[in-house]
Amino acid sequence: MEPEIIEHYEEQKDRPPFLIVLLVLTALNLVSSLYNSVTGLLSEKPVVDREQTLGPEFEEARDEIATQEGGEEALEMLDGVLNHFFYLMTEGYYANLILQIITVLVGVLAVVLLFKMKKLGFHVYLIYTLLGVFGFYLIMPAAAVSGIIIFAFAVMGGIMALLYAINFKHLK
Repeated sequence: MEPEIIEHYEEQKDRPPFLIVLLVLTALNLVSSLYNSVTGLLSEKPVVDREQTLGPEFEEARDEIATQEGGEEALEMLDGVLNHFFYLMTEGYYANLILQIITVLVGVLAVVLLFKMKKLGFHVYLIYTLLGVFGFYLIMPAAAVSGIIIFAFAVMGGIMALLYAINFKHLK
């Protein structure tokens, strides 16, 4: 039985510290996302009124932006983000929460496999990242999906995937 303990200890010793840091950060993000999704499912759906939420000051600021150079493009981007947000808070509320829970479960599987130093964990992590980036298209009309949000998710997911790829050589 003692050789098993030594092998197990050496196996843990071979885990790169950078990979451990990435796994801890990913696990914290997953726990936070799961908590938010589950509490969102268990609580009442929020009532979101676009005009009441944004208020008349928003319309004044919007008109001012429209008169500036490049204002039309800025308004298009702003409208895209707001449409995305309000769709997720109204029609797509429950579908979004369920998709987030599924995505988190895929992420948990990836973290567990990566912790066990399995190459499959990296591939599952890529699926988790793609679900996070493109999952909105599964629950929303394409016109309601904000390109800037997809871009931001893709950049962050890509950075994390590259950081995990650095550790790919250590995986079995």
